[in-house]
Amino acid sequence: MIRINSRPIFRHSVQCLIITHHSYLSNEIIEKIVEVFPNIIHLDFERSTGFDDTALIKISQKCDKLQFLDIGFGGDITSKSFCEIARSCNGLKHLGISSSWIHVTDSIIYKIARSLPNLQSLDISSCSRLTDTAIHTLTESYPNLKSLKLAHCDGISDIAIRKIAQFHCLEHLNLYSMNAFTDKSIRIIARSCPNIQYLNLQSCNITDGAIEEIALSCHNLKHLDLYGVRQIISDLSISKIAKMCPNIIYLNLGYAPSISCTTLKIIAEHLHALEYLGLKNCYRISQKIIDTLFPDLEIGGYYSLPLGR
Repeated sequence: MIRINSRPIFRHSVQCLIITHHSYLSNEIIEKIVEVFPNIIHLDFERSTGFDDTALIKISQKCDKLQFLDIGFGGDITSKSFCEIARSCNGLKHLGISSSWIHVTDSIIYKIARSLPNLQSLDISSCSRLTDTAIHTLTESYPNLKSLKLAHCDGISDIAIRKIAQFHCLEHLNLYSMNAFTDKSIRIIARSCPNIQYLNLQSCNITDGAIEEIALSCHNLKHLDLYGVRQIISDLSISKIAKMCPNIIYLNLGYAPSISCTTLKIIAEHLHALEYLGLKNCYRISQKIIDTLFPDLEIGGYYSLPLGR
């Protein structure tokens, strides 16, 4: 249950509200929120359900100071709401509309780009009706974009993905399960976007060559997800990542059967800030070496490691 009974003295000071993964976030609750907190600038309703266009239109009418809005995987929202938000909340810097696959089209992206000139971060994951036209619109409209999430956008081609390289300020890129793009595309992106700190390539069709280019170009990398990549990645490429990207705190190598204990020793030697290491089904890694090298580290997939070796 959500109760909104903030005393008047505090109402004008509340600027950020996060209500995620909530099953009963109704229109009435959201309408009450925007009435009680007139100076809100950050609303995160990701994966919350129970609301529809009525609530989003109310937000567009009442929250003219809004800078962050995430309704990804959320309520029953149509293109009408997106257009109203874009038209009225033109100070938005982040917009999350992931999983709105029916209603987010190339034309909606065009309207968003025309109305939100200050956008720095966009999450359009699982918007499968989008095509190359959407990427062309974004690259023309937002040369300084810092964050882009395109997971499961299966209608976008390899050629269009290469245009991401035009976002030279990019820091966060999620291409999870984007089957279309090739090694060449990720190499071009890595060379052109050296400021990337977060890179999700889960279940993508990339090889050692792309990973080595990432190591050579993206030295500020902090989060690298290679879980379930569809080509075999070797000790050599991951060793280069460890040696050349010393700031990594999250590294997921799940389902990389070629990775050996030798690479783990290099990771332990160079990645001193590491907080998470994913090793699910990395069958050449022994539990003993994990316990020796990383006694305090969070290990993903630990249960699947060979025992007693």
